Amino acid sequence: MQTEHFSQKINFADKCYLTFSTVISTLFGLVLPFSILIIFDRVLPNQAKDTLFLLFAI
Repeated sequence: MQTEHFSQKINFADKCYLTFSTVISTLFGLVLPFSILIIFDRVLPNQAKDTLFLLFAI
């Protein structure tokens, strides 16, 4: 019971697009944890309000 959708082969351009979108979505997923880590490690102990405003502006 093969359908036409599953029997098509993935070409090189589709593989590149899939790899690129996977990398980009992974990087976007890591932005929030790293920004929270920077806030807790660098900003809060030093009470650096300017750095905190800059991080939220980005």
